[in-house]
Amino acid sequence: MRAYQQYSKDGASTLIYSGISLSDIDSFQEVNSQDHLKNLLGYKSHQLLILHLGRMVRMKGQIYTVKAYSLLKEKHPDIAKNAKCLMVGAQYLTNENITFTEEVTFEAENNKVSVSIIKNSTGMLDF
Repeated sequence: MRAYQQYSKDGASTLIYSGISLSDIDSFQEVNSQDHLKNLLGYKSHQLLILHLGRMVRMKGQIYTVKAYSLLKEKHPDIAKNAKCLMVGAQYLTNENITFTEEVTFEAENNKVSVSIIKNSTGMLDF
């Protein structure tokens, strides 16, 4: 018997999506409205906020979010004029990850899209 088979029996394990209980999310939402959180981050309440959460690594696909945002701007300028893109995630200081963050930044600047990247708790890179 493999070691992990004991956990596949009914009732032997619980799957926790995202590791946050739904009651915690409900409690958070009761006290923090979308408008309040947008204001804390420096956005206006009427702005559409496109949020990408994930480590700043190639496999998380931030570059695709920038490209999709660029397409939104091109195909639906009426929506995009009030949209902002926010990326939140840790950046590990490896050459590959630094290069990838630079690629995402270049892609955003090249396509003239407004993207903010929060890489750590000390600051936000806005371009």
